Amino acid sequence: MAAVEPLYGMTKGIPTDAALYSVSWPFKDHAEIDDLDGGDIGLVYCLPIIPSSGRQARFAMDIVEEICSKYGAKPYTTLNLMGNSLETVITLAFDKRVDGEAGKAHACNRELHEALKAEGYLPYRVGINLMDQVIDPDDEYWHVIRKIKKALDPNEIISPGRYCLGKE
Repeated sequence: MAAVEPLYGMTKGIPTDAALYSVSWPFKDHAEIDDLDGGDIGLVYCLPIIPSSGRQARFAMDIVEEICSKYGAKPYTTLNLMGNSLETVITLAFDKRVDGEAGKAHACNRELHEALKAEGYLPYRVGINLMDQVIDPDDEYWHVIRKIKKALDPNEIISPGRYCLGKE
């Protein structure tokens, strides 16, 4: 009950920062929610959508476990049912104070995206450093997106470097 009680208000529309503590729980000695960006905890995410079948979920999680074990990473994972799909949140937490940990986490995340995409599990969101995993320069769709973005945002103020093929 102690773990659920602080979050109960959210279900009634009462704002709380209680969920922010979930960011730092892998590093129990660093419950630093006042400055998440400037703190010692780093987080990267892999967010694939997978079909909502036990077989597919197990297959995807086997991929995740195999890749993460290569990097010594522990994937904190949730599977959220959304109709016929599972919205998957794979969190890789790392200690920014340890040399090389950020690079390992990002390399692991990139490999996760590549492997899951190869199996047809596409992400519903990626960071700017993984846009190359989403955009296909040979796909006419992205050429249309570039034209729309250029028309609506000619000075590239909104999300620079995202969701387009770059300048013509």
